Amino acid sequence: MSRLASRLSELLSAREVEQDVRLRMLLAALLFYMFSTFTSWYDRPGLCTAGTHTFNYVPVWLFEDARWLIFLSRFWAKTYFYGLFMSALLGLFWLFYRKDCLAPMLILAFLFVNKLFFYLSDLRLMANFHHIHLILTFAFLVSREKLFFFRLALLACYWLSGLTKLTPSWLWGEYFNSVPDKLPLLPRTPWVVTLLQQALIVVEFVAPALWFSKSRFARLASFGVLLLFHAYSGVIVGHKYPSLMLPVLIPAFLRFDGPIQEGYRFARRHVPSWAFLALLLLGGLLPFAIPGDVRLTAEGRYFGLFMFDANRAVSFRARIEKADKAVVFQIDRPWRDGAILDDGTLESGGRPRIGVEIYRGGRLEQRLDAETVVLDGQTILINPKLFELAAYRTNGDPYLYYFYGKQLCRSYRPDRLQLELWQQLDGHQERVKLMDIPDFCGLNPRYSAFRHNDWILLPGPDAPAFYRWW
Repeated sequence: MSRLASRLSELLSAREVEQDVRLRMLLAALLFYMFSTFTSWYDRPGLCTAGTHTFNYVPVWLFEDARWLIFLSRFWAKTYFYGLFMSALLGLFWLFYRKDCLAPMLILAFLFVNKLFFYLSDLRLMANFHHIHLILTFAFLVSREKLFFFRLALLACYWLSGLTKLTPSWLWGEYFNSVPDKLPLLPRTPWVVTLLQQALIVVEFVAPALWFSKSRFARLASFGVLLLFHAYSGVIVGHKYPSLMLPVLIPAFLRFDGPIQEGYRFARRHVPSWAFLALLLLGGLLPFAIPGDVRLTAEGRYFGLFMFDANRAVSFRARIEKADKAVVFQIDRPWRDGAILDDGTLESGGRPRIGVEIYRGGRLEQRLDAETVVLDGQTILINPKLFELAAYRTNGDPYLYYFYGKQLCRSYRPDRLQLELWQQLDGHQERVKLMDIPDFCGLNPRYSAFRHNDWILLPGPDAPAFYRWW
């Protein structure tokens, strides 16, 4: 082995992976999910220059002013993503035919950097399963005593998931009690649904803590409960979450003959892994330190995990004025799966409802179809896909609409841009206004990910209690 290969092997602790079949299985599971990721991102417009040209991209705050980092055309972006998911398969197949793990570890590290970069390039990709995959992959790559720290990273993910649920949506059972189908295959009685939601929070905090227990029964029971939960969760959330968690949870706890701390000895080289875990847990607490309900404001949300935190409906309105022309854009995102409202009536879910009206000299001149891209000369004023491609968890995030306003001010320089945003949670009929900015470009707001942004409105004292619980 060359000196460079030897140093890389030492840096990634590849020999440790080679000597434990459980770590080889974890490496295979993480590589497979990289393959799944890049096949699903293969033709996303926000990850190539086509997104820039068509006003169809929403980078997270870190990349807000750095769109130049995305420079590949659609053809070359697809070619590059093809190379990425084929690399994941190459690393996966390598594990079947070769004992040495340096090459698959290097491939995983390369794919991790790419996934993190593209993940931050478009807010609309944000999802809890990608968050968890990135957390587990980083922990696997950088840690020594990999099995020990991988198990602790899993524990941190479960606790972060539990922290997300400390809201009325889960504690008071409002989320699934507002959904017509409630919890599939289980009783639909409201108090039972509430109890099951609360039980899940207890499981996510307590079950991982039992991994430290000397009782073999307690350890295996906690492991079994989590397996059953992930197997059932696919009925509700689809395959992406359980197809990540089951393949990593099972090998991580094969031969679970003792508590996870058994045999561990602290060493200075473990400090980065401990620091990473501490930062993870602090990130999950950040939303509680920022005024307002994170379900509405999304401030601090992406530093922890953000599972299904609420059943929401969102309305956004923009009025763009320049000279004697005015364009009014309205998009209503209904409840994803429908909702049972406070008065017992049922509202169905469905596709977003989009309306565009163009005024000239104060008179209505034209109404456009929902899918129409609105231009003034060569400048795109509205691309409905910008909002339609926002995932269910991100379509209520004020940052999405803030970024739309910022880019429109830069490219079009309107005389006035008025933005309004409303949101409803968990079947409640009352709407909360989160944005009401009469002159967005004149105000020129900035977004901070670490504190409350004054231009995001918070529910006042007259708002219902479930909108101002925090």
